[in-house]
Amino acid sequence: MSVFKVFSLVLTASFVLSLGSLTQAYEQERERSSRGERGHPPRPDQIARQLGLDESQSYKFERIMQIQREKFHSFMENHKAETRDELSAILTGQQVEAYEEMMSRYGSKRRNRQAPRNESYDNQNRDNESSRQFRFSE
Repeated sequence: MSVFKVFSLVLTASFVLSLGSLTQAYEQERERSSRGERGHPPRPDQIARQLGLDESQSYKFERIMQIQREKFHSFMENHKAETRDELSAILTGQQVEAYEEMMSRYGSKRRNRQAPRNESYDNQNRDNESSRQFRFSE
């Protein structure tokens, strides 16, 4: 065999082996993510599936979690408004503007990083809620 063929063979084998390793690492990361080990808790539908909830339990569980999420968001909005009011009492107008700009940039970065996951979950809940709404009273 020529040196070029051996080199090509070694390079191809290395690529195939590294591709297998990457695939395995990706699958492990997906599994960790679905179990909430990456810093994000698993979504309510994933928890319900892992707990083996039946359809009625699953819907009620997801609904409770959605209500709690909404309560939390409301609480955080009130907390932010209260914090802004308190900071406005000690900061100058220019400092308040600079602070709000900083928080706006931080918030948009954070939303952009999380948007695909949350948007997907919210869209799924909207689709499921209309079809399951009658079951909640069971």
